[in-house]
Amino acid sequence: MHQGQQTPAATAGLIPGIVVKEDTVKGIFTENIQTSGAYSAREEGLKREEDVGRLRFLCYANDGIDEHMIWLIGLKNIFARQLPNMPKEYIVRLVMDR
Repeated sequence: MHQGQQTPAATAGLIPGIVVKEDTVKGIFTENIQTSGAYSAREEGLKREEDVGRLRFLCYANDGIDEHMIWLIGLKNIFARQLPNMPKEYIVRLVMDR
């Protein structure tokens, strides 16, 4: 580099149309997800419900245990009711697939 010349990074901000951003893409997306959207108020209510024990999330697998099968069949019925145009065989395959 000759005296008086700037590094490419330093000149990037001086060239019209080129903007050097300090924020990372990950930070931008994370901030938008956490602070905006129609679901943030509803999610806060659900977090409180989970904290007091009135709501919980469970994961059941098609492992042959009777109780798990009952929950999976109930889940299949909910999907079938909420998605009337979706073929029932397809819902069964998605929910019951091992």
